Amino acid sequence: MTFNLFTLTGLVIVLGMVVDDAAVVSENIITHQERGLSPIDAAVVGTQEMGKPFMAAAITTALAFGPIVAMGAYSQPLTGSVATTKS
Repeated sequence: MTFNLFTLTGLVIVLGMVVDDAAVVSENIITHQERGLSPIDAAVVGTQEMGKPFMAAAITTALAFGPIVAMGAYSQPLTGSVATTKS
């Protein structure tokens, strides 16, 4: 797996996480607006509520993929399917 392919795979994973997190935060903000908060207050409260869970998700994802990065060339059996799919 080349560095460029590895980088693009990481970008795709991170982009998916960001889009998913944005959808969850916007749903939480709408919920707070429906409960009577102003749009600004709903945005602040909704974002603050979701901050810790999203940080935990990002940390667990980094911890899951960290060993694969540390393995270097030995990770080819694990990441070979990604390289095949992307090429």
